[in-house]
Amino acid sequence: MRNIKYNIGIMFALGVLMLLFLFSEKRNNRRKVVQDKVEFIGDQRLFLSEDFVNKLLIQKVKNDSIPTKETLVLKEKEDLIKDEVYVDNAEVYMSVNGHISAQVKQRVPIARIYGAQPKYIDVSGKLMPLSKNNSVRVPLVYYFLPKHKTDLLVLLEKIKEDYFLEKLVVGINCLPNNTYGLRMRNHDFLVHIGNISQLDLKFKNLKAFYAKAQKDNLFDAYALVNLGVTNQVICTKI
Repeated sequence: MRNIKYNIGIMFALGVLMLLFLFSEKRNNRRKVVQDKVEFIGDQRLFLSEDFVNKLLIQKVKNDSIPTKETLVLKEKEDLIKDEVYVDNAEVYMSVNGHISAQVKQRVPIARIYGAQPKYIDVSGKLMPLSKNNSVRVPLVYYFLPKHKTDLLVLLEKIKEDYFLEKLVVGINCLPNNTYGLRMRNHDFLVHIGNISQLDLKFKNLKAFYAKAQKDNLFDAYALVNLGVTNQVICTKI
């Protein structure tokens, strides 16, 4: 008899604990989700603002109400943000206290394609429209065709990683036979580099030319500087 009462007591206690657990879980699931913060990965926010991403996070909520943990689907929120043309990647997560946060990585333009419908091209070679909210100072690319993309990305990356060239080059001409020309800041002459082979050597020769031209004040004397001939700098006077 004593064992029966003991077992009944154990079962009753377990039942009470189960009810408390279910009540607590249901209450936790019904807790309103509070939006916490939007974090942008990288040192530039570029085209998107926190307010804009916040508006994306509160879209598609059931019954137009504040979402709860039961109705909120984080994957849908991530996909909604990733669908934005300026977003490279996004992660949406929720803390144990119901706060929702997002980490957003924006696409980084590396050049601007000049034309009737100008676009940016990013570091992965994808095109994206210009933004009404912000503009980025990057080299202008003229006469671009899809066939130029692979070579152009190599050339742009080489320019970007060199402090001297990054400050100096303001434009790139895509020329016939997969050759390229550089437009230089504060100077009217064009630098013809040929194809993208031996870029390190060509840019080394360009820097040597600049040092010589600056020393002798020769910049205004030339219309074309040709680096396309192996290990030579051929200058054409005006």
